[in-house]
Amino acid sequence: MFHRSMSNKIMYLLYVQLTVILIIFLLSQRFNIHSPICVFWILVVAITCIICIQITSFNRNSNKYMILFQIIVFSWIMRTIFIPNTGFFGHDPYKEMEVVNVILNNGWDLDSDIFSSYRYQYSYPILYELIIMGSQVLGTSVFSVARWFPLLYNTSSLLFIYLFSNHLFNSDKSSLLSVFGASMLYQSMMFHTLPIRESIAFIFFVAFLYVYFKEKKPSVLFTILALLFIVMITLSHHLTSFLIFLFVFLHILVNSVCKILETIAPEKLYFIPDSRGFNILAYILVLVIGYWIYLRYSPLNIIAYAFEESAYLDPGHGMIVPNNLKFIVLVNGEYIFASAFAFFSIYSITLCNNRMRINLTLIFWAALMGIMSILSLKGMVLRTESVAFASRFQSFGYISLFVLSGSIIDLKNQKGRMFNEINATVILLYFLFILFNIYRIPVELYT
Repeated sequence: MFHRSMSNKIMYLLYVQLTVILIIFLLSQRFNIHSPICVFWILVVAITCIICIQITSFNRNSNKYMILFQIIVFSWIMRTIFIPNTGFFGHDPYKEMEVVNVILNNGWDLDSDIFSSYRYQYSYPILYELIIMGSQVLGTSVFSVARWFPLLYNTSSLLFIYLFSNHLFNSDKSSLLSVFGASMLYQSMMFHTLPIRESIAFIFFVAFLYVYFKEKKPSVLFTILALLFIVMITLSHHLTSFLIFLFVFLHILVNSVCKILETIAPEKLYFIPDSRGFNILAYILVLVIGYWIYLRYSPLNIIAYAFEESAYLDPGHGMIVPNNLKFIVLVNGEYIFASAFAFFSIYSITLCNNRMRINLTLIFWAALMGIMSILSLKGMVLRTESVAFASRFQSFGYISLFVLSGSIIDLKNQKGRMFNEINATVILLYFLFILFNIYRIPVELYT
């Protein structure tokens, strides 16, 4: 125990030293003091190794909060790469800031003609209101709040993923690995660090999943929290509203099918009562669809347009692949890693039968998000959006894959021995996947 305690302290010390050096490296780049790119990669690989080693060797004497804190800090550091010295990364945040300024000067009134040019964004005010409130509380500009606020509030999505995984498998070790993967997903590092409506809606989406599966019996607290998160999602983002409806519908469908199939032992299946699932689905229908119909520029039109565009698909549309090695590596790497995570997620279901219906829902959900991503990349759904639209399904689908595949490292076989080879493979998969997502970061942002 003494040696293990010393080992943990050494790991903590190494982590702190390497993290400080990484911060200095990134700060120096902002002030045009350049260092070799190999320094960045040595630091990143070393920090990733340290966190993976701590997760692998995690036991009851380990400090889970310390490891979770290390993951979050490392995630913060990598996300600051997407916060330039001036302005924002990409063009979407500037559109959002236009709406923030209009609301700041005129208030929020859907019926006002002032907002006719911003009707689409203006219909989902949660992000804008939070930015304005943060500006008033801190006494600073909305621009400063919009630049740095997402870095902080998106940490809560990682905490909910940790709680969600821990609730399903009762394993801090598995939960830490799941959070580590989610924190370093490129879509999470880049898109969710920007003041975008989807970034705030994603938090409520994950929070809803945790609340939805947390309570085994209907309760007033569950109903209030579920309704609250559904309302927040509805007023935050149109696509996320549709996805939360789709997820609950899928879970009810899996529940119903599993009840019919007598080949699956019903006494081993953990599931939420169908009546509760139908109640939640009814709430979502009333709130989401009702609000959409109320809007003059309804997201229902977008869904209709997507089907119409898909029906008249012309050959040659879809993702345009640049003729360079990095893009080819990234595209093929996405397919390889997604397939590997899907394989281990399915394998985890065969090892853990006490959550069969939830696990099946999660794997089908990941498959559905994967199919939507591929269809978008191929230009078969909203082909004018292509890569940008396909990437948005990643973070929603990978929630399931991280939670399920991460559970393997703390499962035992019937003889009580750990699957050492499989555990090592899963850890290696996460290690390579994290480095792959860092490799995806445009090199000009940190050199």
